[in-house]
Amino acid sequence: MGQKVNPNGFRLGVNKSWNSVWYSNKKEYSQNLIEDIRIRKYLRGRLNQVGIAQIGIERMSSKIRVTLNTSRPGIVIGKKGAEIEKLKSELKKFTSAEILLVIREVKKPELDATLVADSIAQQLIRRVAFRRAMKKAVLQTLKSGALGIKVMCGGRLAGADIARSEWYIKGRVPLQTLRAAIDYGTAEALTAYGIIGVKVWIFTHGIATLVATRTVTLSDDEIDLLLTKYRKMFKGRIKGKAQKGNTVVYGDFGLVSEDKAKITSRQIEAARIAINRYLKRGGDVVIRIFPHKPITKRPAEVRMGKGKGPLEGYVAPIKEGTVLYEIGGVDEALAREAFRRAAHKLPVRCKVIAKAASEEVK
Repeated sequence: MGQKVNPNGFRLGVNKSWNSVWYSNKKEYSQNLIEDIRIRKYLRGRLNQVGIAQIGIERMSSKIRVTLNTSRPGIVIGKKGAEIEKLKSELKKFTSAEILLVIREVKKPELDATLVADSIAQQLIRRVAFRRAMKKAVLQTLKSGALGIKVMCGGRLAGADIARSEWYIKGRVPLQTLRAAIDYGTAEALTAYGIIGVKVWIFTHGIATLVATRTVTLSDDEIDLLLTKYRKMFKGRIKGKAQKGNTVVYGDFGLVSEDKAKITSRQIEAARIAINRYLKRGGDVVIRIFPHKPITKRPAEVRMGKGKGPLEGYVAPIKEGTVLYEIGGVDEALAREAFRRAAHKLPVRCKVIAKAASEEVK
């Protein structure tokens, strides 16, 4: 049986964020949740002809910021902002907090799944043939630059006695790829035969597009990790001394490896915690290595062979002379003791160097 997961919830924390951003104790949580649901339900009904893509709610101490993403901001704002003031007064009946309304325009409504689903639903209400509405939405979305789209309609299509579902898919829609930005939206069309549901999935871009267009700011190692096509690699070898990353750049003192090794992400984090605890969060601590290489581990009692086992974690391959950590803004005695504690967490012999000494080596 296929297990269907909401693409937006599946990508929370990866390339999607929460629509409601607030924190409350147990007593106020249920009340705040009910208020959010009522505000969203009211705005969807009140502005159903405007094209509302998303409603974001943020709560401060005594204020609520409601962000409306719409394809027609002029209609929502009204003449000289009259409609906004009217909306604020209407929302007062749902909450006692002060309401702040923010209107954002959706530049390309054809690439927003919720707006595309609403458009199809409105056409079904006007008795447009469902296949024609679906095909038109698919073509418009692909023309606007999407990499793929999937549209599904379910219910008593064309007035049939037995409900059914029909769908169209064009291009790529990689639902199981977390790095892929999949926008998902639904809508309902109240027709004479009953409710017809509309679902839309739109694949706009992957992490490669974000990096190429400089939409996100990442380090070279993070980009390599995100753009890795295959998550399993061969072990490889570590040869020679470090020719780059062997000088102190950001701080005053550095912790340098005297051996070659593969340091796991857990060891890197353990050393960082040891430094911060000793310095009591004073000074500036910089981590110069990043665990970008995946490692695998075979289960017990499995025969030998070339096939890779499941992913175990990530490591940072380092050579002799690589700068692991840097500290700035503290005196030498503090830095040396912090590095001594960190070195106990690492699987390599280490030494401490000053920035001036590293520049001489370079």
